[in-house]
Amino acid sequence: GSHGIPTHKKGVKPRFGAYFCVGILDIPLIENAITVHTQIGDHFSLGADYGMQITPHEWWSAIFEVGNSIDFSAQKYSDKNAIWYFNFDTGVRIHPTPLPAFSFDLGIDIEEFPFNNDKDVGVAIFLDVIFAMIVN
Repeated sequence: GSHGIPTHKKGVKPRFGAYFCVGILDIPLIENAITVHTQIGDHFSLGADYGMQITPHEWWSAIFEVGNSIDFSAQKYSDKNAIWYFNFDTGVRIHPTPLPAFSFDLGIDIEEFPFNNDKDVGVAIFLDVIFAMIVN
């Protein structure tokens, strides 16, 4: 599968991505956040995602994310000035307590697709290895 706004040309060109995430709820069982993002390269887009994590056990969590992006480079490959994309994924996050800086995500992603899409929507399985630390 793929992730992000699809490349409508042969071969994938590198893009620069920037993300800014703000937590809006952090209680023992539930965390959620909003992430604003952009990608710059063969496409220029802006978007925002809403993510939630529910942690019923110290070793694992259920994760969910829904998001959208507006591709302002659409005129390169279509007759539209901009295209609005939608994305959804869900899965399980494993966070082994002996390795607090590591977590592993396994889930299903509904690949990013335009709202006015007349084509089939792609589905992909994802595996993410995450290294993150809280520093003061």
